[in-house]
Amino acid sequence: MPILVALGMRNNLISSELSAPSVGTYICILAWIHAGGRITIGPPVRERSYELFLLAHFIFAFIFVMGTYFHATGMNLTYFGVWPSMIIWGLERFLRLVRLAVYNFGYLNPWTSESSKKSLDASVEILSSQSLRVTIHRPKIFHWRPGQSAFLSFPSVSRSPFESHPFTMSTIDDDPTSNQKKLVFIIRVRKGFTERLSRVASPDETYKVFLDGPYSSPPILMGYQTVILIAGLLFHEVEWIWVAFTLSLLSDLISRAKRNEHSCEKVVFIWALRHLEHVQWIEDNLSAVLKGLPSSISVAIKIYVTAPSAPSEEKWDDDSNGNGSKESLDGRDSLESEPKLLELPYVSLGHGRPDVSSLIKDEITNATGRISVNVCGTQSLAEAVKQATRIPRPLDILRGGPTVTLHVEAFGN
Repeated sequence: MPILVALGMRNNLISSELSAPSVGTYICILAWIHAGGRITIGPPVRERSYELFLLAHFIFAFIFVMGTYFHATGMNLTYFGVWPSMIIWGLERFLRLVRLAVYNFGYLNPWTSESSKKSLDASVEILSSQSLRVTIHRPKIFHWRPGQSAFLSFPSVSRSPFESHPFTMSTIDDDPTSNQKKLVFIIRVRKGFTERLSRVASPDETYKVFLDGPYSSPPILMGYQTVILIAGLLFHEVEWIWVAFTLSLLSDLISRAKRNEHSCEKVVFIWALRHLEHVQWIEDNLSAVLKGLPSSISVAIKIYVTAPSAPSEEKWDDDSNGNGSKESLDGRDSLESEPKLLELPYVSLGHGRPDVSSLIKDEITNATGRISVNVCGTQSLAEAVKQATRIPRPLDILRGGPTVTLHVEAFGN
């Protein structure tokens, strides 16, 4: 039981709750089966109502701990299982409070001036009816890796002091000389907290925000010749802003190349989105990253618009592999207005679902060194990428073909 608690905390011994299912999850499942019940609070509940998911998580965890306590009472097992688990839980909560205090000390310090406190506030910009851009600043002691996430709590928006929500940081920590770190979060507006935040958002206001992080274990993209970054969706699924994860990885690769640090030789950025206007979610950030692109790195950005030009009632099966549709890379003239990003020579626009199998196969065929494939998107997209990377390549391997590493990020905003 102590192992279960230690691996189930937000700050655990191996990774974090935002990464793939941990050992603690499997132990907990086995414990519930042993107790005689199977209770599943899975991704569908988490996507539709994160608050409900979190509440159910705490309730069942409390029932599990208390049930184990009363079951073990009188058998001298509480000293080896229950009490150590409670101590670990308390230490994790204490560590979380310490992090909150350090990274938000300006709010808690009574001698901090009002202007300094204001500098920690968040600005919330409405990009569209479906998306927000939240910008905050934190002291230079705050560090994070590309692709990591942080929990944000807005006291004026959250329903309780303990309500916080995880979002991926789309910016990177690449300016060691700055006294303040700039963090940008691109957030998809859904029901609940994000909807309330969009209602109060104003360009003339700032909002007090508490930050807890960073969390998750993104890949370290070093030692690869080619890096493939894939984000988005294949079908008419619930759309989150998956691209924040791959955008930060792309920004880091290009930033390292600009500093003449070891980076990859080629990076392929693939984004499947429902409507072209969603490009504005990242256009400013991506344009700044691509400015002054060095010749030492080759960049190919492929954007695919999956929604039909006219309203359609057609539905797609989420379990399909998504590799059979045709794609078009010459459909720019059919658009009335285009983002300026599409004017860059290495940016291509396609209509329809991307054939990820062919895209990945082409890169594997042309590469001579190690390849890293990273995907953050819907389940159908992740499954399509998995199928594309596990195609047997016995002859290619015998000829000394490249090694392919796959990372699937299961969380998005």
